[in-house]
Amino acid sequence: MTAWERLLEGKFIVFDGPDGSGKTTQFTRFVEFAREQGLDVCEVREPGSTVIGERVRDILLDASIADMDPMCEMLLFMAARAQLVGSVIANAMYAGKTIITDRFITSTYAYQGVMLPDDAIRTVGELAVAGCWPHVTLVLMSQAGQSLPKAATKDRMEQQSDEYLARVNQNFVQRVAACPRDHALVNASQSPDDVFDSVLVAVAAKLGGAL
Repeated sequence: MTAWERLLEGKFIVFDGPDGSGKTTQFTRFVEFAREQGLDVCEVREPGSTVIGERVRDILLDASIADMDPMCEMLLFMAARAQLVGSVIANAMYAGKTIITDRFITSTYAYQGVMLPDDAIRTVGELAVAGCWPHVTLVLMSQAGQSLPKAATKDRMEQQSDEYLARVNQNFVQRVAACPRDHALVNASQSPDDVFDSVLVAVAAKLGGAL
């Protein structure tokens, strides 16, 4: 068993951050890395990775929906999360798999937290997560706290105003500061290889590994 295999076995790792941060690229690379170490990996994304979650995702990202109430939006994200936890993540944790997700509840604090108080998110989040909390949440952001350039897309979340997205970025940074035990801020303005090295360092540090 490799050192990384020992460190990551049975752990729940989240990749998060604003759109355009390179989060998904690093998530994919880390999944491949974990599998190369011989780990049994459960790879999921939010919202999605279940039939119900993917349908909810379609609604949430539908650019034709312009008048969604903030509470409705948050509850939809949480509903998809509850389905993912109940049908996938909880079973994977019980089986001792390494769970790696593209987004989790930190995204809700960042995005829906622009319009809703943390207490409301926390109350519903505790029900949705059902005790399956991540061991490490990596938040990828550029050094300046802004997301990196991304190809133009037209989903509903990416069409938000610059002011809204700036507040999302602030919320991500504040969430890391509020949860230093299991959250780490990763400088995504580096080269992809350097970002990945920073990811490995952050994961090892949060899990108490000497690698």
